[in-house]
Amino acid sequence: MDRLEIIKGDITKLKFDAIVNSANKSLLRGGGVDGAIHRAAGRGLEEECKELNGCPTGEARITKSYDLIENHVYWIIHAVGPRWLGGNYNEEKLLEDAYKNSLELAINYKDIYLQQCDKILDTYINGVEEAKRDELRQEVMENAETYIKKHQIKTIAFPSISTGIYHFPLDKASDIALRTIEDFLKSNSTIEKVAIVCLDEKIYKAYINKN
Repeated sequence: MDRLEIIKGDITKLKFDAIVNSANKSLLRGGGVDGAIHRAAGRGLEEECKELNGCPTGEARITKSYDLIENHVYWIIHAVGPRWLGGNYNEEKLLEDAYKNSLELAINYKDIYLQQCDKILDTYINGVEEAKRDELRQEVMENAETYIKKHQIKTIAFPSISTGIYHFPLDKASDIALRTIEDFLKSNSTIEKVAIVCLDEKIYKAYINKN
């Protein structure tokens, strides 16, 4: 499929409107791709992730890209894939959900990001002087809307979710990723290009041989 590309390389070095982070449930900096993205994006990403207060397995959240904007990456979608526990704990469905929810988030990012901002404000605004609350809310939401209008999501790059320290079998994971992305692209024209970015030759071959 022309809109789906398999790439071997560093996801933090590529120019896509959004990149997907293979995140943990806390959304805080971990190892592997997660650590690389956090290092490349800088401290601002860590602060926004803390405010999101985690994400369940199989779901996804979105943040701005911070320092990665210099690479023409504008958004980071944090997808929480499952740990492989032998295949008896719904791991395959959860991995499919992680891809599917990331893609759905990418086409609905405007509303979802504003909802996230509003929820964060609800959490922190009680500590603000009452007279300044409306002003603060308006300022934050206007800034978010400005960023959204300036940075659309038309292209998105995924890592191979859960196949690193979460030990999801590569053969199964690549099947799930390719099937889910291809099914999405058949029914949605909003996203112009999706890439799966493979860290090494082994992962690359697993995907390219099936594509």
